[in-house]
Amino acid sequence: MLELNVNKIFVTIFITVLSLLISSAATNQPGIRSYKILEGDNLLVICNVTIQTPDVDVYWTKNDTSHYFMRKGKRLEILNIKRNYSGDYLCHTLNTSFSVQDRDYEEDKIVQVINVDVQYPAEIKNFNVEPYEVIEDDTFTIICDFQGNPPPVWSIFNREKGYGMKSAIGPNNSTQVSPEVTCDYSGYWECTGKNMLNYGVNVTRGHNITVYCAPKPLTGGYNYIIVGTVGEPVQLNMSAKANPHATYTWSKDDGTDISNITIQDTDLDDTNLTFPLFSVPLFGNYTLKMSNAIGTNYAHYQILADGKPETPTQLQISDVTSDSVTLQWTSGFDMGSRQHFIVMELSGNQYIQFSDKVYNNYTNHGINQTWTYVLDKLSSDTSYNMTVVAVNEHAFISALADPSVAFRTKSNPTSSKTNVTLILGLTFGTIGTLGMIAFIVYVVKFKRLRSSYGTMNSVY
Repeated sequence: MLELNVNKIFVTIFITVLSLLISSAATNQPGIRSYKILEGDNLLVICNVTIQTPDVDVYWTKNDTSHYFMRKGKRLEILNIKRNYSGDYLCHTLNTSFSVQDRDYEEDKIVQVINVDVQYPAEIKNFNVEPYEVIEDDTFTIICDFQGNPPPVWSIFNREKGYGMKSAIGPNNSTQVSPEVTCDYSGYWECTGKNMLNYGVNVTRGHNITVYCAPKPLTGGYNYIIVGTVGEPVQLNMSAKANPHATYTWSKDDGTDISNITIQDTDLDDTNLTFPLFSVPLFGNYTLKMSNAIGTNYAHYQILADGKPETPTQLQISDVTSDSVTLQWTSGFDMGSRQHFIVMELSGNQYIQFSDKVYNNYTNHGINQTWTYVLDKLSSDTSYNMTVVAVNEHAFISALADPSVAFRTKSNPTSSKTNVTLILGLTFGTIGTLGMIAFIVYVVKFKRLRSSYGTMNSVY
């Protein structure tokens, strides 16, 4: 009986030593296995201890100093696992055959290490925006606690405008303070993102933010230059951003009454000043006043002229001589570009340039200016048909002054006396020449006649 007990003790000791050796080898090089598991599922892992005796305890612990965890036995089972169970779990063996006083730390051996990764879809644990209403140049704060495993991709931005405040990858409890806001910051601000477990559908939380602001042009500029042409429509436009909506007042800087000009405002903070047929007095500078309860701003416009000069008018003539004529006309607006005038003559079925350039040096751009120009070196007693055209420095040419003026230069008196003298000289010269020729013929005939009589007498 004793022998049997001795053999049993020997076998027990052998098995215990072998188990300790195996445990020691596992501790030196424990194989770490990873387990990915969805939150809410069950975890079951069996420690790979192959030899056990009543004197060897097996238990699991979690490598987490913030939470105490221990499970006895080879079986590690966690039902309905939560995300905070992620981490490393260690399987231990402990020989209890020694007294507590004789136990050594080395007797607590680590047999196996596993890593548990609890995964769950991206979610927003906390979201807050404050304040919901803000006046321009103030700020607002957005808090977004975004969680998820695998790490989510998420961002905070304005859904209507696309303005971004932050983008990140991974869980983050983010508190974002906006810069000083403008009216453009109004709209729906949201915190949104996802990971692979959201299956392409973003998780989103958001809130609308209202910014109250004085009216400002959407383009950001206050000075506008418009080019207009007389007789054609011209329009001044403004698209502004304001909250609450603004009131608009158009005016011409020189005080010209424009109350009869079409003004159209819309609920979208757009206003238009429309000139159906533009005229010369309307060129110049304009101001748009934009006001609401938050403040007032101004936009300044300038309408510049372009196109061909106005047609010269009231063309007339005076002081017609044998070689000159005085032309007079009234000039019009040069369309903001210095103009000159050219006298044109009707030649055949077209007008051709007849004079040098006559320049306009007046500072009023030639408006209703009377011009007098002497056109000389004309031929006497000759018919002419003249008109005037205006040309500005932008190379635009006005229409011909209509109607044109027709006249005939006077005869030259000196030329008439010379012609009479010449005619008389030619007449008397011709008569004298003819008389001389007749006298010579008479003499020759007389001599021949006497010769004939002499011959006849001698014959007889």
